[in-house]
Amino acid sequence: MRPIIRVAAIAAGLVAALIRTSPAAAELHSREQQIDMPGSPFAVVTTPDGRWVFVSVRQSGNGNTAIGTSGIAVLERTGRSYRIVRFVAMEHQPAGLAMSRNGALLFAAASSGVAVFDVQRAIAGAPGTLIGFQELGLGFETIEVVLSADQRFVFAANELAGTVSVIDLADALRSKFAATAIVGQIPADFHPVGLAVSSDGAHLYITNERAKPGMPGLNPSACRVPTGTGSTELAPEGTILVVDIALALVAPSSSVVRRVVAGCSPVRIRLADWPDQSFPERRQRQRDTIAWVSLRGEDRLNGFSTERLMSAPGSALLASALVGPAPVGVQPFADGRLIAVANSNRFGGSAPGSVSVVSASEALRHAPATLTTFPVGVFPREWAISPDGGRLFLTEFGSSMLDIFDIEDLLPQRVRARDPE
Repeated sequence: MRPIIRVAAIAAGLVAALIRTSPAAAELHSREQQIDMPGSPFAVVTTPDGRWVFVSVRQSGNGNTAIGTSGIAVLERTGRSYRIVRFVAMEHQPAGLAMSRNGALLFAAASSGVAVFDVQRAIAGAPGTLIGFQELGLGFETIEVVLSADQRFVFAANELAGTVSVIDLADALRSKFAATAIVGQIPADFHPVGLAVSSDGAHLYITNERAKPGMPGLNPSACRVPTGTGSTELAPEGTILVVDIALALVAPSSSVVRRVVAGCSPVRIRLADWPDQSFPERRQRQRDTIAWVSLRGEDRLNGFSTERLMSAPGSALLASALVGPAPVGVQPFADGRLIAVANSNRFGGSAPGSVSVVSASEALRHAPATLTTFPVGVFPREWAISPDGGRLFLTEFGSSMLDIFDIEDLLPQRVRARDPE
């Protein structure tokens, strides 16, 4: 059995080796494991110890034909392999997932609200796995969910309502998910679909596919975006909203403190530290992080300075890398030196999607940064990373598969031979 890779120790070598090696030689097509899902998998999270993996699964099909089952698949790791051991059926269609820091609670964005599960009961298959459902609004299409840094509040992105709900978790559990647990709604732009909380807990970042009219300097025809029916239409750029969390907990409707144009159809957002200390901007701004955002309408991954989003929004964009068609999921790994991007190709019919691996340092230096792009199944959607940083999990929504990549398998053969003992 191979030793678990020490990601931090070899991250710099990994980036350098991938830059020097052609995509074919880099051998990035190999999955450690691929697991059939009982429907279309949307999102994936792991427990803090990495032993258990939870996947939100949606029923698919049109008209009277339903394919699969809606719910949460529970997978257990045995040795180096994973297998489905439980399935928790749901009435609602689940989407984004979040796990509490202590691994006790699982949260699922689902159609009109947020479902909360008892993790240990889900693992054991015991009654009472579903603790409750916080109803937010019919037709809201709640798609993404994150917790505040202190774990006391839940933020839920409502794609069709154009809002982000703020939920008091203790109140929800105490009141059995009464409407009084909803603190209020943060007003977003059109289609808020990505959420991230800063490490200091001060700010919430929201990606919105389209800006609302009235934003100064907004070009309403800046983007040509697919309609999903084989045609395209002109649309404005999307935005990143910066929310003051302290304000959002008492006055959500007035908590948006910055609204920044972010490109065509920004969808997911993930935060990561700077890849190294050599950048002057990093030395000058010790609290700065990079917000990596997938632009589905531009086939790009962009990197924004979180500090500049507040202090100088016009110069917040620091990096950009061309990736594959219609990127969605974003996952920094190898200590933020690399970013995995799931290129959904969701408007390409049943054509396969792909995965791109981007060098953060090269992107920040404005150099060609996409190290490789390789094919996967239909509509790769969301990522998760194992707690030890050694594996990446990817949902293939259109292929009904969960892909598992050992980060060691992302290395060329010649670099593996130099792995530290």
